[in-house]
Amino acid sequence: MGAHFELHTHESLKTPAGTRLRQGLAAGLVLFFAGLGVFVFARQRQRYGHEWTGSILVEILIVLGCTFLPAAWYGFGYFRRIPDALGGKTIALPIRQRWSDYARLAAAIAVLATCLAWTPIAMGREEPTWVFLCVPIFTSIMVALVAASEGYLVHTTLQVSSEREESARKFVQQCVGRWGGVVARILGAKRSLFSGAVLVLMTLFLATTTDSCLDKPHSGYEVLSGKSFWITAEVTLDKGRLQNVVARVGRVGYIVGLAIAILALAAAAAGRAGNSLRRSHILAVASGTLAVFAVTDNVFGWIRSIHIMPHWLNVILWTLAWILPVMLWRKRAHGPHKEWEHTRMAVMIFYVPFFFWFLALLPYTTDSATGYSFFLIGTLLLWWGFVQSAWEVTQRITEGVGSVLKPQA
Repeated sequence: MGAHFELHTHESLKTPAGTRLRQGLAAGLVLFFAGLGVFVFARQRQRYGHEWTGSILVEILIVLGCTFLPAAWYGFGYFRRIPDALGGKTIALPIRQRWSDYARLAAAIAVLATCLAWTPIAMGREEPTWVFLCVPIFTSIMVALVAASEGYLVHTTLQVSSEREESARKFVQQCVGRWGGVVARILGAKRSLFSGAVLVLMTLFLATTTDSCLDKPHSGYEVLSGKSFWITAEVTLDKGRLQNVVARVGRVGYIVGLAIAILALAAAAAGRAGNSLRRSHILAVASGTLAVFAVTDNVFGWIRSIHIMPHWLNVILWTLAWILPVMLWRKRAHGPHKEWEHTRMAVMIFYVPFFFWFLALLPYTTDSATGYSFFLIGTLLLWWGFVQSAWEVTQRITEGVGSVLKPQA
C-alpha cells in the first residue's frame, strides 16, 4: 500500500508532456531574444562607438525594444507571474488579478523607457517639436490598452474581485490603473468607433507611405489605387518578389481597414439604428485581426530596417506571429473554459511587447508618415469600439436573466 501511494504521488507530480513542450518553447523564446540582443547591441556599439544621438538613438531603441524587453517580459510573464498560462503550477491569486499586476508593471516600464529614450532625442532637436508632443499621447494609449485588457477579462471570466486582490496592488500599478482607466472611460464604444473611423479614412489624403529615403510621401489613396507600395514594403525591402508579396498583403489589410472604418462610421452615426451593426461579432473579430496584423507588420518592419535577420526569415516570422496566435485564440475559444482561459492568457502575454514597442516608436513614424500613424491608432480604436459594443449585448442578456430570476414581492 505504501509503495502504491509513493508511485501515485510521483505520477501526480509529473509534468505533462504538453506543458513541458510549451515551457520549452517559451524558454527558447526568452533565450533567443536575449542572445539576439547581446549580439546586435555589440554590433551597434562597434559600429557607432559612443556617438548615440538622434537617429542612432532610435536605432538603439529598436534593438532594445525587439530583443531585451521581450525576453524580460516573456520570462517574467510565463515563468514567474502567470506560469499556469503554459500549464505550469497554479498560484493562489486569481489569474485575472495576476494579469492585471503583470500588465500594469509592463506598461509602467514601457512608459518609463519611452520617455527616457525620447528625452535625449528631443534635446538634440533633430526632430520637429510636435513629434515629442505625441509621446504623452502614445504612452497614454499604452496604459489604456492595459485598462482595456482588464475590462475584457472582467466581462469574460467568472472570477470576482476581493479585498485581498485590491490590497496586493502596488503604488505604481495603481497609478497605471487609474491613468489607463480614465483614458479607457473617455474612449467609450461610439467615441472609439467614430474617432477610429475618422482617423483611418483621413489616411486617404495624408502621407500614408513614403519611399526608402523617407522624403517622398504618398497618400493612402495612392496605396489604394495601386500607384504606391505599402510603407513597410517600400521602406524596408529591396525591389523583388518579397517586396511585392508584402506590399500586396499590406494593401489588402489597408483596404479591409477602410471598409471596417466606413461600416463603423455608419454604425456610430446612425444611433440606435446602427446598434446591430455596431454589435456585430464578425466586425469585432475582423477589427481585432486587423489591429494585430497592423501592429505586427509595423514591428517586423522596424526589425527589417536594422537588418537583424534575413528578410525572408523576418517575413515568415511576421506571418506566424499574427496568424498562429489568432487561429489558436479562435479555436480554443470554443473549448473547455479552463483550457481557453490559459490559452488566451498565453496569447495576451505574447503580444505585450508588440503593442508597447510599436507605440514607443510611433512618434518617429508620425514625422514622415502621419497617415500611417493615424491608420495604426485608428485600427486600435475600431477594435476597442467593437469590443465594447459587444459587451453591451452581454450586459443586456445578464440584466434580462437577472430580472427573470429576481424574486417577486
